[in-house]
Amino acid sequence: ALKPLPIPPPADAPKDPEEARYQRLANALIKVHEKECKDRMSNPDFGGCSYKIEYLCVPTAKQKNGAWYIVASWQMLEKKPGGDKYYQTFQSGDETNPQWIPVSAVKTLAARAGIKWE
Repeated sequence: ALKPLPIPPPADAPKDPEEARYQRLANALIKVHEKECKDRMSNPDFGGCSYKIEYLCVPTAKQKNGAWYIVASWQMLEKKPGGDKYYQTFQSGDETNPQWIPVSAVKTLAARAGIKWE
């Protein structure tokens, strides 16, 4: 059985309603990743491998130059059937240089995955 995905530590509740709205979108990105892992595990094209996401920078809503972004870094890990270790299949950003993803891109990912965030 897979270990549960790491749950991001609870952030301080945003005081600004707009920030709270975009933080819900950031949380939706986590659900998108969870769904992607489950979809891969149930897809025979992926050979019965196990998948999990590790966050190097937990998805967080941040504003820059008047625009909102979801700032995050993660890696997807894969374990082959019978294997004892997970191996990185790809990484997006890192601890010191996370990705600044436009909210429109995250909204699209959430919509495609059927994840409600508003």
